[in-house]
Amino acid sequence: MDESETDAGRWAERARAAARHRQNRTWPPPPPTEAPAPSPAPPAPVVETEQPAPQQPAQRQATPVPKVRWSKAAVPVVSEATAAAASNPFLPTARDQQGRQADEERGDVLADLELTHAVGPSSPPVAPAPLNPALRVPAQWPNGPAPVGTLVQLVGLHGGAGTSTMAAMLGEEAIDCGQGLGNLVTLSLPVLFVARSHAHGLDLALRIGQQHASRTLEPLMVLGIVVVHDGPSLSKGLARTLTSVEKSLPNSWTLPWSEDIRHDPALPEAATSGRAGRDTRRILKKASQLRASREPSSNHATM
Repeated sequence: MDESETDAGRWAERARAAARHRQNRTWPPPPPTEAPAPSPAPPAPVVETEQPAPQQPAQRQATPVPKVRWSKAAVPVVSEATAAAASNPFLPTARDQQGRQADEERGDVLADLELTHAVGPSSPPVAPAPLNPALRVPAQWPNGPAPVGTLVQLVGLHGGAGTSTMAAMLGEEAIDCGQGLGNLVTLSLPVLFVARSHAHGLDLALRIGQQHASRTLEPLMVLGIVVVHDGPSLSKGLARTLTSVEKSLPNSWTLPWSEDIRHDPALPEAATSGRAGRDTRRILKKASQLRASREPSSNHATM
C-alpha cells in the first residue's frame, strides 16, 4: 500500500469522527431544569406561659408641711430710726456705735508709738545740686511773719507723704503746708520734710538731702525729715537707703507702722502722753532751738 492510500484513509476516518460528533451534539441546548422548592417546615408548637403583671412606679409620698401660726409677739418691732439707718448708708448704725465705744475704751492709740531719732550733720559739706531735684525752689520766697504760737512748718515731698498725720500729732504748733515749697508761710520758721518709706519716698528724701548740701534751699531753716513707714517692715535695700537719708540731713525721725492709724478715717489727736507725746515735744523743742539760733540771720534775710 502506497502513501496516497494511507493519507486518504486517515482523512476518511477524520470525516466519520466529525460526523459522529455532530450527531451527538444538540442545538440549541435544552433549558436547565429547576430544582424542586423545599417543603415548608412545620410550625413550632405554641407554649402558653403566664406573663408577670407590669410593676407600677412607686409614688412619692408627700411630706406634710407643718402649719405656721404667726403671732404678734413673734414679729420683731423695728424702730423708724433703725429702719432708716439700714436703708441709708450715711446714717450711723449700731455696729458703728459699738466700734466708737471700743475705740474710746482702748484709749489713745498713739501713746505706744515711738519716733526713732537719728542725728546727722547740721551743715553738710558742699555738694553739687541733683540733676532732678526733689522740690522745685519757688521764684520768690515768702516774707510774712510767723503765725502766733507756731514752731515748725511741715512740707511733703510727694502726695500722701503724711503731713496731715504729723501735723495732727504735733498739734497747733505745727503748720501743714502740703506738698512742695510753694505753700510755705514764712521763712522765720524751721521746715520739717515728710516722706513715706517706700522706694519713691526715700529716693526723694535722698535728693532733698543733696539739695540741702548744695545750698540751693537757702535761706530755709531745714530742721530735718520725718519718714512715715508705709508697712510693718522694711526690706534690706530700703533700710540702707534710709540710713543714707539719715546721714544727709540734720535730724531724721521715723514714725513706725500703725494699724490703728491706717484703719481710722479721722486724723489722730495731738500726742500728749506716752512715748509719742515725749517724741513730739522733742521735735518741737528742736524746732524752737533752731529758730532761736537762726533768728537774727532770718530777720536779715527777710528785710
